[in-house]
Amino acid sequence: MACYQHYSPLVKAQGEFSLDVANLINFAFTKGFWLSGGEWWRNTEIQQHYVKTGRSKTLQSDHMNRLAIDFIFRYQGQLTDDLETLKVLGIYWESLHPKNYWGGWWTDPYDPYHFGRKI
Repeated sequence: MACYQHYSPLVKAQGEFSLDVANLINFAFTKGFWLSGGEWWRNTEIQQHYVKTGRSKTLQSDHMNRLAIDFIFRYQGQLTDDLETLKVLGIYWESLHPKNYWGGWWTDPYDPYHFGRKI
């Protein structure tokens, strides 16, 4: 997009990521999901706390660059973190950009709420 030709690579990635998040939200609603947003950004202190308490394994989370977001999903009236139910969203998310990734494929920790992008 021509509108970001003067921005840094990080700012460009953040803008593209935001557009993909909007597309994901719309797609999720069309598939019958109801969702609410969780963490999109976190500071160093929070990330250090998450590592210390085992909620994260890295001090370099994409949340710290505003390139990851977590959602809470409801499907057919129930909260869900079921891989088979959410897989359609992960596949769609990763189809939007080659650097997008979904935490639902992870096993340790399993994190189906997490949608991110690598720079």
